[in-house]
Amino acid sequence: AVQQVEEKEIRERSVVLVGVNEVTDVAPRERNNFHCGTVLDILDAINSDSAPHQIFRMGSQQECRKRPIKVIFGNSHDAKQVLRNARSLKGTRFQHVFIRPSLTAEERKKQWEERQKRR
Repeated sequence: AVQQVEEKEIRERSVVLVGVNEVTDVAPRERNNFHCGTVLDILDAINSDSAPHQIFRMGSQQECRKRPIKVIFGNSHDAKQVLRNARSLKGTRFQHVFIRPSLTAEERKKQWEERQKRR
C-alpha cells in the first residue's frame, strides 16, 4: 500500500514524451546527454522553467520504434504546467512530439477504450 502511494506520487509529478528521436549509434553516456538536452530544448520550446529531476527512456531499445521518455519533476505543479503548455509545441521543430501524463497500464487501457468508443 505504501509503495502504491509512492508510485502514484511519482506519476503525479511526471510526464511522458512520445515521438522523440532516439540516437543509437553512440556510447550510452552520449546518448543520455543527447536525450537530456533534447528534453530541455522541448521544455524551452513550451516556455517552461520547470527543472526535471530525472529523465530516462522507458522500455528496451528496438530498431523500429522510438521509446517514450519519462520526465520526473520535483513537484506535481511543474508536471501540470508542462502538460498545459504542451500544445505550444505545434509549429516548432518538436511538433511531432506528444506530451502526456504518466499513467499506469490500466489507466492507459481505460483511456484507449474511451477513445475507441468515441470513434
